[in-house]
Amino acid sequence: MTQPTPASLFRGTRVELSRDESSATLALFNPPHGYFDAQSEREFLEAFDLIDAQADIRIVIVTGHDPGVFVRHYDVGVLARRGRTLVERDLRFSPQAPPTESGFHRCTARLASPERISVAAINGWCMGGGLELALACHLRYAQNGDYRLGLPEVELGLIPGGGGTQRLGWAVGHARALEMLLRGTCVEPAEATRIGLVHALVPDAVAHARAVARQLARRAPGALAHLVRLNQAAREADEGAGMTLERGAFAELLRSPHALQRMEDFNAGHQPFPDLNTVVQKS
Repeated sequence: MTQPTPASLFRGTRVELSRDESSATLALFNPPHGYFDAQSEREFLEAFDLIDAQADIRIVIVTGHDPGVFVRHYDVGVLARRGRTLVERDLRFSPQAPPTESGFHRCTARLASPERISVAAINGWCMGGGLELALACHLRYAQNGDYRLGLPEVELGLIPGGGGTQRLGWAVGHARALEMLLRGTCVEPAEATRIGLVHALVPDAVAHARAVARQLARRAPGALAHLVRLNQAAREADEGAGMTLERGAFAELLRSPHALQRMEDFNAGHQPFPDLNTVVQKS
């Protein structure tokens, strides 16, 4: 049976929103690199406001607009500027005194909400903030391809700052997550599937996500929402405290001389992740 063509609801400079029956698709883009940045945050939240205004949209699919890239990672140039601003203004944070939630945290919170089922259709490079967006989704499907998924922030003298330190462990197990975080390990799609980082490896992530969305749309909305809430309840107490500690630790490291130098090297075109090719795990 031929499926209807998705109808466009919004297109900005970073996000395109379309809907297909009971699902909406957020396609993310920022050529040439596919970084997420402050403008991405604004358009992502604007698109979600449009979704909230349509009660019959029950599933949200997040994917990359351009072939081979979901979200490569958060824009390191933006992070470097924020780090320098902290130094210039002598703003200091710590795990015990964290900053308030950022626009990126609001994006992941919208995805993690039980009000709608969120599905990450990972169709390409998905590292750092890109993987944190995917980890905030309730379901994750990876497309066959030559790309990597991981949280390599430690190579920049940083830690994941958008929930990655907490949610990775719930996906792959806390022992495996700790090793991946300490080593900055990035994995191929098949390995991501084997370790539970994604739920399935498929030929076409968006097509598969839409097929799942059509199946879920036939389920009772209240039942789906309760299933998500109950699943989250098992970890929310620890995760909430962990998220707060993560925000503080990230902000503390963001202004550190080591991280600032590493980010400057990245933005100058130097290879920032020297171990990326040697710390790739394959199935």
